[in-house]
Amino acid sequence: MQSPDDPAPPPREAIKGRGSAENPPNRFERLHYLEEPEAGEDEEEPARPRTLYLRDPSRTILATNESPDVGFDASVNPYRGCEHGCVYCLAPETPVLHGDLVWRPLGEVGEGDVLVGFDEHPTPGRTRRLRPAVVEGVWWSRKPGLRLVTNRCEVLTTAEHRWLQWRSFRWSRTEQLTPGRVLRRLPVVSRNPVDEDYRAGYIAGLSLGDGTFRYEPGQRSDKLGFPQAYWRIALIDREPLDRILEYLEIFGVRGEIRPFDPGHRPPHPMWKVEIRSLAKLEVVNKLLTVERTSPGYRRGFVAGFFDAEGHNGSSLRISQVDIGTLERVRGYARSLGFEFRLEARAGRASAIRLIGSIAERIRFFSTFEPALTRKRQALFATTRSLLPDPVEAIERAGTRDVVDIQTSTGTFFAAGLATHNCYARPTHEYLGFSAGLDFETRILVKEDAPELLRRTLASPRFEPRVIALSG
Repeated sequence: MQSPDDPAPPPREAIKGRGSAENPPNRFERLHYLEEPEAGEDEEEPARPRTLYLRDPSRTILATNESPDVGFDASVNPYRGCEHGCVYCLAPETPVLHGDLVWRPLGEVGEGDVLVGFDEHPTPGRTRRLRPAVVEGVWWSRKPGLRLVTNRCEVLTTAEHRWLQWRSFRWSRTEQLTPGRVLRRLPVVSRNPVDEDYRAGYIAGLSLGDGTFRYEPGQRSDKLGFPQAYWRIALIDREPLDRILEYLEIFGVRGEIRPFDPGHRPPHPMWKVEIRSLAKLEVVNKLLTVERTSPGYRRGFVAGFFDAEGHNGSSLRISQVDIGTLERVRGYARSLGFEFRLEARAGRASAIRLIGSIAERIRFFSTFEPALTRKRQALFATTRSLLPDPVEAIERAGTRDVVDIQTSTGTFFAAGLATHNCYARPTHEYLGFSAGLDFETRILVKEDAPELLRRTLASPRFEPRVIALSG
């Protein structure tokens, strides 16, 4: 409840225009007809489409829910559709966390992309967990905006967009927030370029972790009696090998992936990248032996070594028999803001373990960007361990281009903050309409809503409950 001393929220601007400029295909329809525009038609300002009100033949009036985040379990909704369009919107430049744990602008998100989401409602007796969130719809519009400023981020959003509070675990609209309220956040990592130094570091790290190198500068052909020279990386997973082939080609070394026979029967098929050309081995030798001091090289080195020797389960750790090598990886990580604890074991493989919560592990993947999908996916279904982020200000931001998305979980992370997206648009597809402009211009009205409600309340089977009226 807002105290008398809390500053009043900024006044709301009238919602104008349409939330969507087009009608994307209904996902349940096999065929979609796209009309070809006449010549010059796209140069004119499109007319504002009329709203059509259609009769809803539903024989029920109450909609029920079991959400702990809503203060009622039944509501009266006399219509379906929403003329003012999407209101769960964010500016297109807002960074959102993708399933590969890389932050990218919301404006680049497309249908079918996988984001990092979480349980919209917790299972009774348990906390929300991280889940893959498939993007099911994307809509652009222009809306009056509010600038939400927290201690750690700033994001342009709309008045009714919902955010997850820290203490109460409840959803609150932007317009309900006041300075001092605390939201839930993951640290945002700005994406660094994959440059030459990162590629060289990745090749060196992966090779040191899981490679075999037999070459001396100036070495001559084995056909002249010299030992066979080669460089080989053999793995069960192909993703690091695909990446290393791409990087090697940029340095002028071409190779291919082939099956690898380790001499015994492995539990899974193995694959290798192997280079035997002396000219190519000279290039590889420089990549493996010339250490670079840039942050990009260190990011790539840690990523490659983690793909070879890393594990992400109950903790994130990297193992290796040679403690000196572990200390090198640990030093690179520390220079980039990560702390690993050395767990030495005499005569056996030692390990360095990342210090911190799940949020720190996500930051690790966002920073270093290793290739292996399965090591990232171990974070899904884990308990969220987010950081508190207090609100500092809510400011008017004028009318802006904004983006609304629908995800399979109903949730995602925007500018680091745990947030919600609109759930209503895709329901129009069940009625045979598009979730785009149809949602705003084809409104289904329950004309007999008063009689349906009267009949429901008069039924002997009706149990008294709190009933909300839909807005």
